[in-house]
Amino acid sequence: EVSALRAEGIEELLEAITLQAEDLDCRANPDTRAAGTVIESTVDRSRGPLATLLVQNGTLRRGDVVVVGTIWGRVRAMFDENGRQVETAPPSTPVQVMGLSDVPAAGNIFRVVESDREAKELVADRVEAAQTAQRERRAVTLEDLLGRLQAGETEELNIIVKTDAQGSIEPVVSSLERIQSEERRVRVLHASTGNVGESDVNLAVASGALIIGFNVGADPAARRVAEGEGVEIRTYDVIYHLIEDIERMLAGMAEPTYEAVTIGHAE
Repeated sequence: EVSALRAEGIEELLEAITLQAEDLDCRANPDTRAAGTVIESTVDRSRGPLATLLVQNGTLRRGDVVVVGTIWGRVRAMFDENGRQVETAPPSTPVQVMGLSDVPAAGNIFRVVESDREAKELVADRVEAAQTAQRERRAVTLEDLLGRLQAGETEELNIIVKTDAQGSIEPVVSSLERIQSEERRVRVLHASTGNVGESDVNLAVASGALIIGFNVGADPAARRVAEGEGVEIRTYDVIYHLIEDIERMLAGMAEPTYEAVTIGHAE
């Protein structure tokens, strides 16, 4: 039994982990390029996308070029658990990094590459592979989903959720997953923080899902891809309106909605 709040069982847990690591001979090499896992990510209004990374091998340094899936960037700054800037992060160190082009999903694997050019080539290959897979699948608009639900071709409404903060994910997802209409139900494929990005649209195309944004918008590039692929992006700022719309979709009674249309951009 472990409780961080009551400081119970922490020493026993650490001892058990240490014994297990020694028995399995778990070792990392601090002298190689860093690799590890994304723990959490968010968007800061002043600093942009922030990702908390756990370094599992190698040493992460400020200025390194990092690739996570189809997202890449150069580490402009790193912060420890107390918010202090650090220059390096050896194995088994969690750090919050600034400089990625978008918000990566928690659980994704990151690794350091040699240069910007290598990162761009790697991301381009992954994007091309995803697009090739997408061409073999059919994108889903709201009209398509309603038609398939009414025809009984599918019993699930796949949804991708994007929210403004980590704390908003759980109430939105739990509210959606409680919605059921007869034998139809909602299935949340992915939920994360930040604006709707190209990677979200690519996932929606591949999985036949709707994209729901709660207190967030969509990047211009993502909107262009969504329009070209026929992916539906819906944004809300009131959770009750979101739930009502999804309930109508499952019941096959979705009403027309009005949305803001961008007619231009100013710099």
